[in-house]
Amino acid sequence: DLGWNDNPAEFEYKFVAEEKIYVGDAKNIKEFGLNMGHKFISQYVYVTKDESKQTKEVSSESGKKFFQEEKVFLRTLVEGKANLYIYKLGLYKKFFYSVDQGKITSIEYKLYIDEYLDRVEVTGYNKQVFEAFPCEDLTMNDALSLKYKIKSMVSYVKRYNTCQGGSNKVYQNNFNQAAFNFYLQVGRNIGKLKFDDTNFTNFDINEGYRSSPKFGVELEAFLPYLNNTLALFTGVNLYSYSASAIIEHPNVPSAEISYTALEVPVGVRYHLGKRQGNRVFFDAFNSFDLGGGIVDYVNSKSIVVLRSTGIGLGIGYRYKSIGVYLRGMTRYHFKL
Repeated sequence: DLGWNDNPAEFEYKFVAEEKIYVGDAKNIKEFGLNMGHKFISQYVYVTKDESKQTKEVSSESGKKFFQEEKVFLRTLVEGKANLYIYKLGLYKKFFYSVDQGKITSIEYKLYIDEYLDRVEVTGYNKQVFEAFPCEDLTMNDALSLKYKIKSMVSYVKRYNTCQGGSNKVYQNNFNQAAFNFYLQVGRNIGKLKFDDTNFTNFDINEGYRSSPKFGVELEAFLPYLNNTLALFTGVNLYSYSASAIIEHPNVPSAEISYTALEVPVGVRYHLGKRQGNRVFFDAFNSFDLGGGIVDYVNSKSIVVLRSTGIGLGIGYRYKSIGVYLRGMTRYHFKL
């Protein structure tokens, strides 16, 4: 997997009965598919190879000097009476189509910066698509409202195939779609709480690290990049902490501390393995603690509202919806 959000330039493969690994590219592979539902075909087409135009998603108004004919892998989006393909590299993308297995033709679209540094779109593709896919159910207004985006293009070609009495095989939905997971979490928190109160010369917690039950929920959203290995996550975790403090002060010899943490982590996660299967994952996050606590002094009482943030790293293993997770965090800094 070299990043299937873009069209691959090459890939590695091997036969079941062999151990040798082969490298395939558009010059020696006519067509290949993946078990996640992707399909690619090799084809000579005009695409841009100017890296600045790829990253900025712009092209020259004259256009052709930035394009060259090259044999590349086109990703298949729809198959039917009409087929729809896309070539994507970074922010640059270009759609192609064929009808009745005929010649593969580009759907022209230009986006460029003029001499006044204004962003200009040349949307002649609307008329081109209307003429390429004649159908009573597709009007010129339908073509004019067509956007040069995957979802819009796929919908239009599907309507044409249905109008012609044919069927559609859509690959795009299995490829470029986020998925969500929701988890309940039960565990234990191990930590040590330390306060520095400037009213006293010494303020030490005398019980060291303590363990307490921890409960939480988590929402995980997979991103449609890198074969669904990246995900964003957030959640809520609840746990409590209590300890005693010895204070070197004649009037206030000790204090009892109780604290309830309400953590809201926000982070990114990388998975090794399939999204719905057996996998190991690593993550990094920033945690916002919205909890509060009380410091109860002997002969006095102080109510403390605490707010803090911390950063952390985690590692875990999950099989379907069941897993184990271990994480470590930097020290929270509280204010009395």
